[in-house]
Amino acid sequence: MSTARAQLLGRCPRCGAASIFSNKNPLKLAAACPVCGVDFSQNDVGDGPAFFVGTFWCFAAAIGAVVAELTIAPPLWLNLLVCLLVMLVGSLPLLRLVRSILLHQQFRLRLKADGSAQDGVDAR
Repeated sequence: MSTARAQLLGRCPRCGAASIFSNKNPLKLAAACPVCGVDFSQNDVGDGPAFFVGTFWCFAAAIGAVVAELTIAPPLWLNLLVCLLVMLVGSLPLLRLVRSILLHQQFRLRLKADGSAQDGVDAR
């Protein structure tokens, strides 16, 4: 499986067979790959995905709110509700993708969460 395809599907960076996400929480990383056993606990991406996705969708929602206010002038509660729904519906699927991409990049560069290099990791 190519690296780009594994990133898009949220697959293991080593074997590409299993998901990197937990079955209980679709946004949380699994502890390890059930197929090849690579440990994901060393590759914590932290709040990076939330920052990038949140920033993007907040700007998009703010621009949409201003355009809606200037063109159709909806009530304030409706404008807030639509912005909140746009941010939630747009950001949740994108969080998973960005988390997968950042984990793959950390794995490829053999970086741990603290920035030091991993030992004995076979990055294909």
